[in-house]
Amino acid sequence: MIKVRLTVLICFFFVQAQSQQVFTLQQALEKALNDNFSIRIARNQSTILNNNATLGNAGMLPQVNLNGSYVKANNNVVQELSNGTSTEKQNAGQSTIAGSAVLEWVLFDGLTMFSEYNKNSALSKQGKEQLKANIEDVIENVSKTYFTVVKEKLLLSSINETLKFYADRLQIADSKYKIGSASKLDYLQSKVDYNAMLSQKLNKETDVNNAMIELKRLLQFSADTMLQTEDTITFMAMSSMSDLLNGLQQNTAMQVSKLNVEVNRLQLNSMKGLRMPVITGLAGYYYNESRNDAGLFSLNRTNGPQFGITARYNLFNGFNNSRQISNSKLNYINSQIEYQQTRTNQIADFNNTWNAFQKAQEILNLEIENTAAARENASVYLASYRLGSANLLQLNQSQESLYDALVRLVNAQYNNKTAEIHLLRLAGKLIK
Repeated sequence: MIKVRLTVLICFFFVQAQSQQVFTLQQALEKALNDNFSIRIARNQSTILNNNATLGNAGMLPQVNLNGSYVKANNNVVQELSNGTSTEKQNAGQSTIAGSAVLEWVLFDGLTMFSEYNKNSALSKQGKEQLKANIEDVIENVSKTYFTVVKEKLLLSSINETLKFYADRLQIADSKYKIGSASKLDYLQSKVDYNAMLSQKLNKETDVNNAMIELKRLLQFSADTMLQTEDTITFMAMSSMSDLLNGLQQNTAMQVSKLNVEVNRLQLNSMKGLRMPVITGLAGYYYNESRNDAGLFSLNRTNGPQFGITARYNLFNGFNNSRQISNSKLNYINSQIEYQQTRTNQIADFNNTWNAFQKAQEILNLEIENTAAARENASVYLASYRLGSANLLQLNQSQESLYDALVRLVNAQYNNKTAEIHLLRLAGKLIK
């Protein structure tokens, strides 16, 4: 059975915040894996399936039963024998004591018991894979939600960085207006742009709060719980496409579907056993004692061991055996089709995600370079505007370009990370 504590192979490393202890992604995942409702249910279901994978449940072991009875009766008896004698007695006592210890063992049932045992074992494996799939769902969902919080915080930082430029610009425009070297229009436009960016900051603070509430919901924290997440996104070194494709064979969804094919194949074998005879061996010790005040024998006692074999073969039951075998065959065929469909979908999903990941890396590298240029460009134009060699329009364009570059960089980081997480899941490397 898969335990709660798992090795999570998503390598997320962050810088801890100074003002409050950081609630890391690893801690969030451990909390989710311990408390998530679907995982708890899936874990119990997996345990049930594992409990069913026994020789006894498959019918391969004997059954031993102890039986006992005691019957007491008082009867009015009238007996007339063929020789002309007769007996008549009121309230004649009669008692019977019986007991036995019986062993029954199915010796042959068309190999159905072996198919049942193998089927239950396959169901047990399937239950473990389904539990793993539920755990992967939680890990991916919590990870993406966690990084949504980080993304919104980074976007808020981008606004704060841009806001500093707008504040410096407003201060310069105000100073120039007061000494008469610039018109009031420059000051008013700078004030409008500063307030607009300040409004975006307030809206983004709401986005950060909403993302944090969603994370708390997934982790089953109360809304007033104080959490401080990481504030950076880092990336792990990904394997090559060929290595990830090899790992795709361990994809959980494919494993669940593949085991379903095996379960249906074994179920078909079990149904075919309905057309075979059932031979059962019997062994036991029997005791029977009967007392009768009005019978031919006042005491009749038998006891001792008994052995035997019984055979049963169904000749006709309304074609139900044929119907069940036919339905099992169709279920087996459908499971094979479903596996091919799952395999095709997972490979297509992998190829799409790999391409998205490759493009996200290219875009990220481009945006890192572009953001550095935009930051330097905004600083140069601000200094030039202070000296009077650049106009307000040029400065405003440089500041807008900086903000756009910062936003694109954050989005590129987030897209790269979410693609990375999904690739690990598809390649069966998200957990061990």
